[in-house]
Amino acid sequence: DRDVTGVQTCALPICIARRHELAIRHALGANRWQLARPLLAEAAILVSAGAAIAVALDAFLRSRLSVLRWPTAYGIPFEFHFENNGGLWAYALASAALAFALCSLAAGDRRLAPARRNPRAGLVALQVVLSMVLLTLGWLFTRSFVHVARTDPGFDTAHTLIAAAHPRPLTDHGWTWRQHLIDAIYRVPGVEQVTSTGFLPLMGELPATPLRRPNDPPAAARGTFVLPVGERYFETLRVPILRGRDFEPADRDRRPTPAIVSLSLARRLFADADPIGAHLLRGSGSHDVLEIVGVAADARLRTLGEPPVPVFYIPDFNGQFLVRVAGDAAQWTEPLRRAMAAADPTPALDVRPMRDAVAGAIFPIRIAAAFTGSLSAIGMLLSLVGVYGSVSYAVSCRTREMGIRSALGATRMRIVWSALRESRSEEHTSELQSHHDL
Repeated sequence: DRDVTGVQTCALPICIARRHELAIRHALGANRWQLARPLLAEAAILVSAGAAIAVALDAFLRSRLSVLRWPTAYGIPFEFHFENNGGLWAYALASAALAFALCSLAAGDRRLAPARRNPRAGLVALQVVLSMVLLTLGWLFTRSFVHVARTDPGFDTAHTLIAAAHPRPLTDHGWTWRQHLIDAIYRVPGVEQVTSTGFLPLMGELPATPLRRPNDPPAAARGTFVLPVGERYFETLRVPILRGRDFEPADRDRRPTPAIVSLSLARRLFADADPIGAHLLRGSGSHDVLEIVGVAADARLRTLGEPPVPVFYIPDFNGQFLVRVAGDAAQWTEPLRRAMAAADPTPALDVRPMRDAVAGAIFPIRIAAAFTGSLSAIGMLLSLVGVYGSVSYAVSCRTREMGIRSALGATRMRIVWSALRESRSEEHTSELQSHHDL
């Protein structure tokens, strides 16, 4: 609809300008078909050229966007299938037919005469309104993208790498295998800390489990996010420990299971009381007893666009490592991969900077901002073309009037201001000029 409005706005000045030619043809005996034939031919060329450009652009975008790799920490490719169904083609055909009719038959419609009304102002106003809607949407998406991109996730991503080794051996030697890889990673110059995690941050989801205090009834258990992590997890990611301590290797055999709760979860369960040493029950059936050994600052572990969620951490020592280095994380990608491959060439290795997780978290809103921004730019361009055509036609109709005003001593600014104003007196002047030409 916006494009059809733009076509009508651009074509209307041309159609009105040809009324003099059509009036002469009609006076010389031309019938309706002879009057409409050149207009139909011009409109057919215009619409066909626009349709050809649209089809070429559609084919180009479908070929380029068939497979799009989402820059997440896992590097998962997403495949998009763009298909033009019957409804889309019917809409495009109806739009082309409407544009064809507006371009070809507007000049023969006497209702477009300036004496009756001024359709240019209404069309330009409608076009500007629709363009402003697109610009507002584009601005909102862009502002949201900038806000999310500047959001602090609560942990360090600039100096952290993901170094995953899959699969982990399913034998009793799993702990020895893990320590062997950690020792190989520490031998790489520049490595400061190594930990592990069951779920990478900013991947969108975390597992949840019922959690309650021992004295609370089972119905009071609330689903709470849980994140299994390794030793020195908070020290590696630079997440502050507000009370208590970080995890250590000895926690894998301790009972009750040590747990670290986030600040928001500690406030939800204990208000202002000190939770260190308190017990929690996890699960809905056979309960696992957890003992709180620390309180950590809140961090955005699911997405950057939502506030930090209450979460508790439990010890889990696996082969998905997080490595902190003393510089730009991207420079340690290949050294870490070579060190891990030399220690054990069997598992599949995936080494990448933690910044990829942040890039994946803002990827959807970045695509939305780019899409709406492009539509807004195209809409504004069409609006400017329509406004230029409308104002250009209005000025051309008042050339004689402007000459008289100039000869009578009117200043340039006064003439420009009078040309920009849309009043009934100006429409009357345009009407007299059109009758004089006829």
